[in-house]
Amino acid sequence: MKDGRPVVLVTGAGGFIGRHLEPVLQSSGWTVRRTVRAAATGPNDVLIESIGPQTDWRDALEGVDAVVHLAARVHHPNEEHAVELYRNVNVEGTLHLARSAASMGVRQFIFLSSIHVNGRSTEGRGPFTEADALTPRGVYGKSKAAAESGLRAMAQDQGMHITVVRPPLVYGAGAKGNFDLLVRAVRRGIPLPFGLVRNRRAFVSVENLS
Repeated sequence: MKDGRPVVLVTGAGGFIGRHLEPVLQSSGWTVRRTVRAAATGPNDVLIESIGPQTDWRDALEGVDAVVHLAARVHHPNEEHAVELYRNVNVEGTLHLARSAASMGVRQFIFLSSIHVNGRSTEGRGPFTEADALTPRGVYGKSKAAAESGLRAMAQDQGMHITVVRPPLVYGAGAKGNFDLLVRAVRRGIPLPFGLVRNRRAFVSVENLS
């Protein structure tokens, strides 16, 4: 607690989702402590230059009631070979943060995973559900699935409540990745054959996700 308000640590607060989530948390009565990779710009910023199995989280977690872990190595083109990099950040970094949070008395840990842990297609079957066996594809999806597995095992031994969220493609102001590519294609004014594409995708707005 800080000044009578519960404190939430948000990693990746400067990213696309984090920028939308922060004001939602603040308006809901939380004090938001942000991790930043460069110089701190506010009184609640904590410098964390990199995330991995050796990151020192003690200052960031002091007095924190909940953690929202958004920061991750995301899927970049031509990085399928970088298994160790994704494992270091997305798996070992996540689990080390969760263990550190539990040891500091944090009560709630929310991990932003990805629908990629379920696979890339539901063709011939119903929508994905949380009860499905994980079939991740690619280095990014596999790293998120491994982090989930580690958190699931940890939840059985720790007093901290752990929640995993698996969003599909997230859209909204400032979105990057595939959605940004789609927007740029539309803005070029070139007719696109979407009427011929027999592919239905799930999307979630960043406001609804937040």
